[in-house]
Amino acid sequence: MIGSLGELVALAGMPSEPTVRKMIADNADFPVVSRGKNGVAYEFDLAAAAAFVRSIREREEVVARARAEEVRQFGLDLLGPDAVAQPQIGLTAVERRALLEEEMAAIRLAERRGDLVRRAEAEIATAELVVLVSDRLDSLPARLAKRTQVPRETLAVLEEIIRADKAGIADVMQERAVEAVNAVSTDPQDSVI
Repeated sequence: MIGSLGELVALAGMPSEPTVRKMIADNADFPVVSRGKNGVAYEFDLAAAAAFVRSIREREEVVARARAEEVRQFGLDLLGPDAVAQPQIGLTAVERRALLEEEMAAIRLAERRGDLVRRAEAEIATAELVVLVSDRLDSLPARLAKRTQVPRETLAVLEEIIRADKAGIADVMQERAVEAVNAVSTDPQDSVI
């Protein structure tokens, strides 16, 4: 069915006339039966033109989704995997900024509540715990000797086992510290755990 530009834009789901005119200008392969001139209307195969406009809209949506995903990934890179502000298609820069500000406020609130802990604080607490456990392990043979009749040789073996275990734990902690330093140098989000 052949129709005019007015009839094309009157179809359900079609954009405005200026938008269709821009699509015609931007797409040389737009299905136009005859181009309009002063006093002469455009003529279209309405079904083909409507399908073409829908395909343009679908491509625009794919591009917009891809762009939104890029922005979302950028936000995740910036804010870490716990980011809740997910940019959505069609948001303006002001709206995206408001979402990011909301995310930053949520992060500050989570820090105040104790949901997020600074890496340095966690490392200090872990170090204090390791020292406490180490001291308790060092005193284990003496405490055991006070409560039971354990031969000295057995206590010496126990002390040797404790020293070996502590050395093994220290090695693992050293490896983890090196991994953490490497992770911080590549991922600034590791400063908050």
